[in-house]
Amino acid sequence: MGIEAEPGYIPFEYSKSYMTTSSCGKRCDKLKLHYISKKAELVVTATNNVSWYNDPKWDKKNRIKGTKYFYNEKNGKQYLDWEEEKEELELTVEYQGENKLAKSEIVKIANSIKAVGKLLNSHENKK
Repeated sequence: MGIEAEPGYIPFEYSKSYMTTSSCGKRCDKLKLHYISKKAELVVTATNNVSWYNDPKWDKKNRIKGTKYFYNEKNGKQYLDWEEEKEELELTVEYQGENKLAKSEIVKIANSIKAVGKLLNSHENKK
């Protein structure tokens, strides 16, 4: 798998972390990084399967003004979605905890992620 998306900032101490990967078709991968404590869970998802432009998560009313991020809340979870066009990746930060995070905290998490996707894949294609 040629996707990396590890956050440099996590707003809580976690006791467990793990990674899962899956395939979503030919040349399509999904990476999930899980960070878990007793009071919170953070999941960072990166995939080169970019959603359609009309997916509800891209609704412009969900965009955080002045950023590339789209914020949503659903079923007690907070979501931040965005695209890294240069890397041809779609990323999601999903947070669930005893206390909601401020949008600025979730943006801080997202800003700490250096996503890598396309460059590794294009290197593999040259072999």
